[in-house]
Amino acid sequence: MIRLTVEAISAKNGTAKIENLTTGVTVSKFVESSYPLCMQNAEWIVEDYAMGQNGNWVQFCNFETVQFTDSTATMASGESIGTDGATIVAIEQNGVVLTSVSGTSGGVTIKHS
Repeated sequence: MIRLTVEAISAKNGTAKIENLTTGVTVSKFVESSYPLCMQNAEWIVEDYAMGQNGNWVQFCNFETVQFTDSTATMASGESIGTDGATIVAIEQNGVVLTSVSGTSGGVTIKHS
């Protein structure tokens, strides 16, 4: 099981930490931007991306099923919010829907179609 924690420390920097809860290995990275972070939303996402000068899509990986569980975001006010009422977006490439997505009160499940 993997735990990912992202923390905005200020409007322009933060930390990302990935923990392998099975092996105990942890990697942490401080990130800084010259552009301000919006600090107003959180995403639980699996995505496809374009590569190359002409924007061709990279072949989409068949990841089978990805589950985000115990998914919460803690706001600067200390309020924690979950995935209830989240906007759900399936991955689509060249007019073909590649994923199905479902949300529950505790997380998000993304399945490769």
